[in-house]
Amino acid sequence: MQMQQCCIKKMKYRKTRTQDFVLDEFQKADKALSQSEILKTLEGKVNRVTIYRILDRFESQGILHKLIDGEGIAKYALCKDCKHEAKSHHHNHIHFNCTNCHEVTCIEQAPIQYELPNEYIIEKINFNVIGICPKCTIKD
Repeated sequence: MQMQQCCIKKMKYRKTRTQDFVLDEFQKADKALSQSEILKTLEGKVNRVTIYRILDRFESQGILHKLIDGEGIAKYALCKDCKHEAKSHHHNHIHFNCTNCHEVTCIEQAPIQYELPNEYIIEKINFNVIGICPKCTIKD
């Protein structure tokens, strides 16, 4: 789920230590992260509103994309592609929610195909699949 370094350099955000820390946490993670998960890693050094604002800003700039997990919790995942403007690129891939470890991972290798009648205008797409991830599958 790594974003290319060239993409990060192109992003237009006012760099602060907290923003750099949040971005670094997403680069280290191989899963989507919630606001509370990021907040725990900061150990009370910054408040939740600051984290929320950073996540919101990164989402609006196409650095992160937001999804809702199987329990209704907002999580964010690092965007891999920086070729498109934040307002125009989409995340037409599966978000896999593990019922055992509760991790959410983006599965971009499984293309999604769908057709809607012409009258419908798509603004956001969120495909959630719920099950057991490979890490939690019991192997004999």
